[in-house]
Amino acid sequence: MRGLSLELQASIIKNLDAHDIFRLQQTCKSLNTLIEGNVEVWKACLKRHWHVEGLFWSSFNGLTKASEYKNACTGIQRFKRLCRTAKLSQIGKRRHLPAKVSGNPADESDSTGDEGSYALKNSYPGINSAYLVPGGRFLVTVEQAWLLLWDLLPLGKVGEPVVLLREKLDCNKGVKILDVLPLDGGRLRLVLNEPLPDGFPPSYNVDPSQYASRNDTKMLALHRFEIRLPENGDYTVQKLGRLCIAYLGYDDSQVAQGEHSIAVDISGCLLFWGSNDSSEEYTFWASYEDVDRSSIFIHQGYLFLVTRSSLGAINLSKLPRNPVKGGIVDIQCSYILRAPAKVEDVVTCEIDTELPEGDFGMGQILLPNPVPKAGTVKYDMELHHWGGEVAYKLYRMTFDFRPDAPAKSDLRLFGVLEDYDWCDDYISPRNRFECGGGDFGYIWEKTDGLQVVSVSIYGGDDKQF
Repeated sequence: MRGLSLELQASIIKNLDAHDIFRLQQTCKSLNTLIEGNVEVWKACLKRHWHVEGLFWSSFNGLTKASEYKNACTGIQRFKRLCRTAKLSQIGKRRHLPAKVSGNPADESDSTGDEGSYALKNSYPGINSAYLVPGGRFLVTVEQAWLLLWDLLPLGKVGEPVVLLREKLDCNKGVKILDVLPLDGGRLRLVLNEPLPDGFPPSYNVDPSQYASRNDTKMLALHRFEIRLPENGDYTVQKLGRLCIAYLGYDDSQVAQGEHSIAVDISGCLLFWGSNDSSEEYTFWASYEDVDRSSIFIHQGYLFLVTRSSLGAINLSKLPRNPVKGGIVDIQCSYILRAPAKVEDVVTCEIDTELPEGDFGMGQILLPNPVPKAGTVKYDMELHHWGGEVAYKLYRMTFDFRPDAPAKSDLRLFGVLEDYDWCDDYISPRNRFECGGGDFGYIWEKTDGLQVVSVSIYGGDDKQF
């Protein structure tokens, strides 16, 4: 290295990860001097972290100094150390978040209630759902009939959040974020769910002849938006479409998004909603009998149905398409419809052989977001055992899909996290995140709300996983 020019040395160092750069700084004074104040070295290092972790580069807008880029590079390592040695309540400093929390909005300060719990001042009581953009700087919220994009300020700076975008929604006050899909180029695809207990608003121009109105008919509207967060700071929001749905049964629903389509699992019905250059299309069918399905995702042009022991795959290109008429789809007859395409179990993996005999129930399915466009898909599946003592286990699955020969695809059990019910009340995994270097973690919360939130980190040296 010493025989090379400073420019060439810096060019080589920019291709190292943060850990190797730190070790190189310790070898000699001249390399430490070259690295420590070099903006390009730390910016390139952060760029690699951004790519590996799936962060939004716009989260780092405003950084100019080498020390700022270095601090952002080392944030993940500091967070992992703190998670391994401290409780979540001891990590970092409190930030101003526009979150809906307990307490009286009129309170002027935080107060401590019974059993040490906190009743926090809520400056934004109208927010009913939120999504934190990967990178930790931007927050998307739905506040009554408004879609808002907040800047929570760069890492290390403290202050009130700033509204960057405000989009008026042609919706009622009950609309919530149902799903968010991060895409390349600093884009977010949002699906909002709007329950319509009083029927479709006149402004939606729904043709009443396109659906059957019954006493038990339920109605909702799905709204699609795209938020762009480019590096140059020219942030925009665009409405992509709306679909009104008439259905029967329960209200829970989930969504799997593709680049130009979504699949909706609602009240025992699978609904596919896509678009081409000139119109919107749909198809729907009943859920499959004797299939313990818990989640869905789109990957390599297929819709996958996750079960306890297998994955079912539907080739979306073979689905028949119907034009959306009158802005509505009526799925009230879905229970009599069979699948419009063959469903095949791609592969079967027995994963509960080590559990004692008894009844099992599926809990959370933790899918990556976004699901990779190609290559291996890793997901986590929670199983509950109620025979005798309650047991909770989280199974880590890996799936390699072969669209040319689906039956030869490979679904494997990668590892098991056992008996993680280490709180007085049952906690459930809500999110899984990657930390780089093979490490990963989980965010857990109580099933009765956000009263207790905890973080755990796992790595290659852990016995579990």
